[in-house]
Amino acid sequence: MAKLTLDEWISRLKKNKSFNHNAAAIVEIPAKQGDWEDYPAWVNPSLRKVLEKRGMEKLYRPGAGGGVYSQRSGCRTGDTDSQR
Repeated sequence: MAKLTLDEWISRLKKNKSFNHNAAAIVEIPAKQGDWEDYPAWVNPSLRKVLEKRGMEKLYRPGAGGGVYSQRSGCRTGDTDSQR
């Protein structure tokens, strides 16, 4: 299977009858600049060092939704598996 760009993958998905039959809606949300913040003071320095070494230098703060996301993983702190 050829490697697809994200735009190619989405285009194929939109044309997939099986997907469209099961999808309630396809909504495109325009991109916007992320809101990043430094780690809180309560984060263990050892953990912060490991995360920064892995490229997670700051945390993403979503707008009204609450919670804080890792810059790399996209998983919000406090999420359960069913919320990811």
